[in-house]
Amino acid sequence: DNNGGLLTHLPPHHILMVGLPMLDIWPILIACIVSLLAFDLTVHSQLSKSLLGIYDDDPRPRHMPSEDGEITSRAISNAHSTNTERTLPGGESNSLNSNYDNYNNNAGLRRTDTTTNGHMIAKNAAALAERERMDEIRMKGKAAAAASAPANAATKNARPTPASTSTKKKKLMNIVMFYVDDWTARTLGKLNPNVLTPNIDQMAENGVHFSHSCVTTSICWVSRATMNTGMTLATHGMQKIVSSTMFNITLPWKETLFPLLKRAGYHTGFIGKWHHPNPEAFMEYTFDHREFYHGDHWQKRNDKLVHVTKLNEQDAMDYLRHKRFINDYDRNKNNKHAQKETAETAKPFALTVSFTAPHSQDRKGPPPHTEYEPMTTSMDWYANDTIPMPKTSTEQHWQDMPYFFHHDRGHFFNEARRRWSWRYDTDNKFQNTMKNYYRMVTEVDHVIGRIIQELKDQGEYDNTLLVFTSDNGMFHAEHQMAGKWYPHEESLRVPLVIQDPRMPESKKGTTNDDFTLNIDLAPTLLSAAGIGVPKQMQGRDMAQLYLDPTEKTRQSWRQDFFYEWNRGKISNAEHHDSQNIPAVFGLIGKEYKYFHWPRHDLNPGLNLNQTYEQLFHVSVDPFEEYDIFNKTQNEKVKLLQELKTRYAFMKEQSQSGKKI
Repeated sequence: DNNGGLLTHLPPHHILMVGLPMLDIWPILIACIVSLLAFDLTVHSQLSKSLLGIYDDDPRPRHMPSEDGEITSRAISNAHSTNTERTLPGGESNSLNSNYDNYNNNAGLRRTDTTTNGHMIAKNAAALAERERMDEIRMKGKAAAAASAPANAATKNARPTPASTSTKKKKLMNIVMFYVDDWTARTLGKLNPNVLTPNIDQMAENGVHFSHSCVTTSICWVSRATMNTGMTLATHGMQKIVSSTMFNITLPWKETLFPLLKRAGYHTGFIGKWHHPNPEAFMEYTFDHREFYHGDHWQKRNDKLVHVTKLNEQDAMDYLRHKRFINDYDRNKNNKHAQKETAETAKPFALTVSFTAPHSQDRKGPPPHTEYEPMTTSMDWYANDTIPMPKTSTEQHWQDMPYFFHHDRGHFFNEARRRWSWRYDTDNKFQNTMKNYYRMVTEVDHVIGRIIQELKDQGEYDNTLLVFTSDNGMFHAEHQMAGKWYPHEESLRVPLVIQDPRMPESKKGTTNDDFTLNIDLAPTLLSAAGIGVPKQMQGRDMAQLYLDPTEKTRQSWRQDFFYEWNRGKISNAEHHDSQNIPAVFGLIGKEYKYFHWPRHDLNPGLNLNQTYEQLFHVSVDPFEEYDIFNKTQNEKVKLLQELKTRYAFMKEQSQSGKKI
């Protein structure tokens, strides 16, 4: 104004200075002007970036679950870049690129148009650095305000400081396994245009995707026991949920995956679904820290209902930020004198995040039953999409199943058919079920993105082996069934992605089509940790397929395997006690699949040699629609005999505990 002051009613970049009478105040005024201009440019820059969506590739979710599992408005996770066109939730067509975009209730989940992964990562780093700086300032303020509180209260949520690269000792690789439930092989955004899994897709871009990963028995607790032990059902003996054979009957528990990792110096953590007995005497030398829970999708904690996937996230973050720094945490958590390690001195860690999702609730609770319950604020996701019905979801495909699936004890006597009636027997049920299933899948993917970002923030990412896989697949109305158990493709095939710091650049982003099995998980993780694989483990180190992929390795790798679902006598399923889920054995190959259904499970008076057989030429019939054995009057007699001979050999190998 006319007295030499600033015209504060104008924007900072329109400041006019008139008649300044005192020369010695110029330096002060110039400093003020520079500060105001800088503030103005920052505000305009941030506003422009917000309008242009530059912050849209924040690697952490925009729809971020809050403490009670609700999702607040932030960014949804990393995705990978590709030029593949696809229809996105909401019906829009766009290029699948590196992240979810702003959520719009009318448009559904959309992605931004980023150019390169490098550009995205640079922007992510800048945005993340600024957020971390502000977080640090806020944390310091809270600490000062709570100076009279216990010393650890102010830093409860603070991240551990990454170890200096100049002083940090070279440690063994950390291991993080993301273990999901009932997740089919094609429930990946990179394979399926109807679902969004950008963080897992990015893992595949940074690692190897195994397209023919299978389980040797497709049911939760059996497959998980196989993961722990590296052994098949017949050898670990966990035929029932309450079984304890893997602890004290069929093998030495100390020679299984997690006790071996702990004994070798790893800090072992397990979060989520264990699905076995957990005798304390065995758990003490298995895990430094464990949090076991599964089942209902909403669980009570601290008198609040929290979504089970949110619990997985909270507990995993708590482990990574706090609990891994106290050795034998579960024994020492109340010990005031327990030593807390630093980033430099802490042990390497092996963390398993075992998600309940997207396992259904199997009609638990009072009506109306909800098979899949996502977080409430995820319900807009996929809302405007139409999920395609599987081509084999027809009455004829159901009628083509073996005759004993249609038992006269009732139309829904077969459990797979009964669960289909809960979820898929009308188009409306199918759409609701699949959208909720995909919502829970995307929520899990989001948590995986958060955990990976935490590893980066702590400086551990580049020294961490990441594994993503599932305990089994799932029928989503194929053959008009739901559930698993059987050796069809939808049931026994599972996703598997491995991101390994040792992996050569030439292997990153590739797909491997060799048969990998859940018996291979324990040998692979033990080998990565430099631990000898016990002789009773039947699997192989999958790293051979990407670290030393010679022709000899490929030729010596398995070409088929034996499959079994059986709760009776190991050799022939006599006294199998799940009559509504028939026992089945099989020989699984890439060209043919042979199924052997022992038929004494429904009628103990039947001849023990009576069987029902099926044969599928899966290389030309991938949906297993045409049963060669029962539709061609045994024209393939020679072929069938060859397969049965091979089946008998592989059955003996598998059930006697030999390497597969």
